[in-house]
Amino acid sequence: MKKINPNQSKYDYLYESLKNKMDNISLTFDKEKISAEEMFEAINLYAKMLHSKGVRKGDLIGVSMFNTPEGVYLLYALNLLGAIVVGFDPFGKKEDIKNQLELTKPKMVITVDSAYNKFKGLSRSLDFSSILYSLSDRISDKKVRLQYELQKLMLLNFTLSKGKRLNSLVKKDYGEFFPKIPYVSGELRDIIFTGGSTGIPKGVELNDYALNAGVEGMKTMYGDGYFDGMIYLGQIPFGYMSFGKTVMHTALTNGATYALTLKAFPKDFYDELVRTNASGTSGGPIHWTSFIEEASEGVYKPRSDLKPNSLKNLKLLFSGGEARREATIEPINRALEYCGCQGKIGEALGLTESYGFGIYNTGIFLKKVLWVFQFQD
Repeated sequence: MKKINPNQSKYDYLYESLKNKMDNISLTFDKEKISAEEMFEAINLYAKMLHSKGVRKGDLIGVSMFNTPEGVYLLYALNLLGAIVVGFDPFGKKEDIKNQLELTKPKMVITVDSAYNKFKGLSRSLDFSSILYSLSDRISDKKVRLQYELQKLMLLNFTLSKGKRLNSLVKKDYGEFFPKIPYVSGELRDIIFTGGSTGIPKGVELNDYALNAGVEGMKTMYGDGYFDGMIYLGQIPFGYMSFGKTVMHTALTNGATYALTLKAFPKDFYDELVRTNASGTSGGPIHWTSFIEEASEGVYKPRSDLKPNSLKNLKLLFSGGEARREATIEPINRALEYCGCQGKIGEALGLTESYGFGIYNTGIFLKKVLWVFQFQD
């Protein structure tokens, strides 16, 4: 088992993992394919832009985002600068977000424009600046894009200031300066209020060393090269869920292609797995139970619209959230088998966030480890 550097940030670990795989496709979104090299170029550009806006080591920076390439670039750029990222749910209630803002007091909030109305009325009283990014360019369906734009206008979810629009800011030239900040083991880099698939607020604090250690453990369990060529569906929100953030870091650092999608709801899970031809994925119990339907009270069966061999490349499956349920685990696995899936949901539906255990290479108890891995093929 490889001994990892406890003073290595998430960004550094990602770069070290991919520095010899720069031609790999690291991200996809709709029809767009983004190589590892292009991803790092974008991350560095975003870091320069954020540094020019005053982001410094130890600053608390709020993010409220969906699973788009911009979200990946922003999270790793903020990590590169040594900022502490505070994740806010763009679907969250305004009062909950207000309470979380008052608790954390971020210096800046970077938000998708559809959630801007939950922040803009508080920016003056709580003294934080804002940067907005729009999903308009990411929505390929013209009808859906028009509806999105109309809703944005109705809710006044926009700004006329180019200095607050991400699309404008990343087009500027920030020179060659590269503001890389070293990481020291134990430093806090993430605060997330929504832990996992249950959506229950938990107040999770994440440590880069613990997160990297968990990922390295995955590499050891499956062996070098297991993830090469894998398409990993990235539907779990990584901006405000610890489950999603860890899944993203695991897939990217292991060299998989992370297939980003805006369709994160359980009803879309099967269709997105088919569309992306995924060979790996993670989901909460609400995602996996979307494969089944109730035959009679308390009795479940595979849902009727599943197609045989439609998931024949799917081999790596994780579930987060509640413990296994006898009534659903067996019919879910029958549904997966019918679809040609090579794996099955394990005897324990684990991947539980917050305090757990993380005895890894040094034998040290990592107090802020994110996961307890429990699964089987």
